[in-house]
Amino acid sequence: HLAREAASAGVDPARLVFSQADSSPVFGCTRLPDLFLDPLRISAARGLEEALRMGVPALSCAGDSVASRMGGSMLHAASLPECVLGSQQAYIAEAVRLGSDANARRLLRERLLAVTPNAALFNVQARVREREEAWAGMTVRAQSGLPSVAMDL
Repeated sequence: HLAREAASAGVDPARLVFSQADSSPVFGCTRLPDLFLDPLRISAARGLEEALRMGVPALSCAGDSVASRMGGSMLHAASLPECVLGSQQAYIAEAVRLGSDANARRLLRERLLAVTPNAALFNVQARVREREEAWAGMTVRAQSGLPSVAMDL
């Protein structure tokens, strides 16, 4: 079905790479794709992170559940907020646009590779500090009898 849909959208089905369900060989071929499409409804999570780490740009579609928003959070943390689309139609349109535009894919990959060393997604120490500071702040609020508040990490 995916090959047929790709062909109908003007994308050569030979460019689609399918891997086995076993994840061990999947991560080894992560550098092959031009673009990683985060699945709708449930993010690829670890697979998406590995793709981004290997310099493969990705698209994700914001959904209504935590599982469907994880990809968007990861793309924001990788400094690619424009790769998070707000609807399935926008996601498909952007995938087709990028699939048809080698220069746009190249520029997106170059940008990802340029920001990767400093992107929040890959700076584990900074993420740990952020969470520690958030927990400390929540503890102070709780001990002071203040109500809980939403926190943006």
